[in-house]
Amino acid sequence: MVNILKEFGRGQITLPKKWRERFHTNVYIAKETSQGLLIVPFTDESIQVDEQKLQEEISTKSSSGFFKRKTIGGE
Repeated sequence: MVNILKEFGRGQITLPKKWRERFHTNVYIAKETSQGLLIVPFTDESIQVDEQKLQEEISTKSSSGFFKRKTIGGE
């Protein structure tokens, strides 16, 4: 399935409801690749994440519910 996502507000995009329901998570990993932006659900076990850096990122979550801008994995 292909969808066009439009940025709104402060750079936010909304994932289609079908995708959100399919992956049963509200945490995603975004990574810049040579082909563009890759967004995968955090529950995807094929993604290798530095657990300590992830916990640091979660602990910096602001009171509004949004993560502060920070790169996970140092890339």
